[in-house]
Amino acid sequence: MSEGEHVVQDYATVGLSLKGHPVSFVWDQLDMLRIRSCFAINSEASDGQLVKAAGLVLVRQRSGTVGGVCFITIEDETGSSNLVVFENLLEKYRNRSCILRY
Repeated sequence: MSEGEHVVQDYATVGLSLKGHPVSFVWDQLDMLRIRSCFAINSEASDGQLVKAAGLVLVRQRSGTVGGVCFITIEDETGSSNLVVFENLLEKYRNRSCILRY
């Protein structure tokens, strides 16, 4: 098995892997889409700036008191980032194969 296949199997059976992070194997494709790493978001992005992000979802919270806003924490091999996803974007991408899928 390739290293990526080992990582997928580790996550499927244990929920983590010591061999690598799943996102680390798809950066070529993510770079072409101008998707930023968690480290780049945390170190370069300004508050309120719109960014494209990808990663494993660690936490999703939706409160009825904030007008449908969803707070999401994602991670990649560079760290974690906290995202604020407004209701219109959440509904737009809910049924697509992306990090917002429930």
